[in-house]
Amino acid sequence: MRLTESFTGLATLYAQARPTYPPELVRWCLERAQAAGGIVDLGCGTGIGH
Repeated sequence: MRLTESFTGLATLYAQARPTYPPELVRWCLERAQAAGGIVDLGCGTGIGH
């Protein structure tokens, strides 16, 4: 099985089960992003390395 096929059909389940971020955290990040000029997302991706 190809790596891309291992996620086939799971997007809906993932979206339903994934926890959301607390509004306070989002607000905190946005306040600091404005002061610093932006945000960098270093934790993106699936975490699977092949």
